Amino acid sequence: MTDLTPDPSVRGASVYSVANTTARRELDLFSNTNLKKWAVFVKQEATRKSTRTGASSSASGAQQFNQVSIEVLMRLPAFWVTLLYAVAVTENARSEGITPVETYGAPEVQEPFVRQPWDVYFGGISLGAADGALSVSGTTLSSPYIDSDDVAGLLFGLHIGRFWQSQRRVFGAELSYHLSNIDYSGAVAPPSPPSPPPTVEASRNFDLDHLAELRILAGYEVHPRLLVYTSAGLALGSTTTEFVFSTGGAVSQASDNNTRIGWSAGLGIATDVSRNSFIRGEVSYVDLGTARYVVDDGLGNRADISQGLDFVRITLGYSFKF
Repeated sequence: MTDLTPDPSVRGASVYSVANTTARRELDLFSNTNLKKWAVFVKQEATRKSTRTGASSSASGAQQFNQVSIEVLMRLPAFWVTLLYAVAVTENARSEGITPVETYGAPEVQEPFVRQPWDVYFGGISLGAADGALSVSGTTLSSPYIDSDDVAGLLFGLHIGRFWQSQRRVFGAELSYHLSNIDYSGAVAPPSPPSPPPTVEASRNFDLDHLAELRILAGYEVHPRLLVYTSAGLALGSTTTEFVFSTGGAVSQASDNNTRIGWSAGLGIATDVSRNSFIRGEVSYVDLGTARYVVDDGLGNRADISQGLDFVRITLGYSFKF
């Protein structure tokens, strides 16, 4: 015999997904099938009790059946709660023009996904101004050569990265590439003691051509549209050093290229300008370490020096979120 007792595990309901202009809500409604099972159960229970009492006539039997049915229903408050709830929700759904879709089992409530404001990929452009120092030590024209010079210039770059956000904490990684016009040009002090005639004069030119950085960022969301962060990472610079020698009116030159490896660290602030973009300002320090340059013009004029470069940079950037 089939067991028609209502299954509590199926007491999940038809789920109406209600969409309106203000919000989405999930409404749980017990299914029609479950209601039918409750009705059959009540009828069986009433019949069983009627049979047990043994009705004498059809009229009295029907009256007793109805009385037993009421007693059974009164013992099943869940039936009435279910019925009233079903009617109320159904009428509400129909008044809003919503078509019901029945599902069975425990209703699943899914929270809508909300992207945190700084949990994004980003990419954009930047412009920076740098001011620093170029230190030199070594030999030029067989004489000791020590010098320290100021350098300055601009950097124009592209960057791409990723932010991850956990509550108000933000972490990220960024790769950037910059074109630079940071340079220096100046005369080299004459050798001491002076070289015998003909007198040789020398000048030195230095250029930072390219700068690439790979940095880790860590910040704090002060406001959904405002982020304060720090950065630190690896810096690589492509540099050129050129010496120009003048001997009795004859000019010769020699140069050496070098890729310098160093580091950078900074402090910045970023703020949204729209839903899909933000601007930022940053102050950073870049140290490209010391590199050796050896130049020889093939005429006996030679320079062997080590140069150290470091500078402070102020950068403004514009980034797109995607």
